[in-house]
Amino acid sequence: MRVIAFQIDLAWERPGENMEKLRSDLKRTPPERGSLIVLPEMWSTGFSVSSVSCAEPPGGATETALREIAQKYDVYLIVGLAVNSDDIGKNQAVLFKPDGSVHPDRYTKLFPFTPSGEADTYPPGKDIVLWKIGGLTVAPFICYDLRFPEPFAQAALAGADTFAIIANFPARRQSHWDLLLRARAVECQAFAIGVNRVGSDPALEYSGGTAIINPWGETLDSVEDAASGIAISDLDPVIAAEARTSFPPLSDRRLAAARPLPQLTSSLLAST
Repeated sequence: MRVIAFQIDLAWERPGENMEKLRSDLKRTPPERGSLIVLPEMWSTGFSVSSVSCAEPPGGATETALREIAQKYDVYLIVGLAVNSDDIGKNQAVLFKPDGSVHPDRYTKLFPFTPSGEADTYPPGKDIVLWKIGGLTVAPFICYDLRFPEPFAQAALAGADTFAIIANFPARRQSHWDLLLRARAVECQAFAIGVNRVGSDPALEYSGGTAIINPWGETLDSVEDAASGIAISDLDPVIAAEARTSFPPLSDRRLAAARPLPQLTSSLLAST
């Protein structure tokens, strides 16, 4: 499965401008049919906690345009969006499929970034989501989630062989991003697709660090500079399966937590 991770500079609270950037990038370098394209957290707006000006309803203008793009290029898209659902703001990862449909299981960020007040606007999600994409079983996570290993282990034990971690992870903590991304891949023996933004917003600077990591913690591809670019790699689920068979720490893991872990629902493994 070909994976294309887009590291881009997001226009602050301007969905139309971000959409035009994406259209231009895809027109300039059309992706291989059937690829999985991954975009950062809150891709259409940047990390704004103003749900009034940013969040759109499911099926709104931005989602409609992304559905058309997925269908036009015959690709899967994992995109971070601010969504207003039933008057509740949600920081979500949404999967758009090559036929132009949206996967019914949307992932809502489990751990809002409390220092920024994110939880006041976007309450935490409750469920881990698994998506079948080509031969991969993908568990999406968002930014601050990366600091909490238990849901990653739970997803891996439920069958995830790939993590898609989309983020607006600031430059001041870039070393944390690099370390944690590799750690989640190694401890769960899974591919980790880490997609971060670059540029700046009114509060923070971002230096990227987008990378695709294999289950042994080795970098398959990355965007080396703090500038817009893409990381591309072909991921084979057999490699993750072989890693888990040849070396057993994941199967020896015991999950324990002071607080209840998120739940897996029965619909999560439905084929896409």
